[in-house]
Amino acid sequence: MTFIRKIKRGDKIYYQEVENKWVNGKTVQKHIRYIGKNKDSSDHIPLEKVQFGYIATRLMQGDLSTDELFDMIERMGNHVDREDLERIG
Repeated sequence: MTFIRKIKRGDKIYYQEVENKWVNGKTVQKHIRYIGKNKDSSDHIPLEKVQFGYIATRLMQGDLSTDELFDMIERMGNHVDREDLERIG
């Protein structure tokens, strides 16, 4: 099971997703992904590889409107603030 770890470097705070496992009687931490300075940022949407591939293909073909993209991501179980994504571009 993964969790979000907060890392302090000087006066800045960064977040990363990590996973702990037991290996040979010791705890080993595996880095999953870097999240950035804002852990609640909408620029990171967890999608399965199959879902990401499907969305990317539809976007490249021009078959997916912005509203359809938002609706599809919501149906996949990820709440997205449309204003945040529109701001990202």
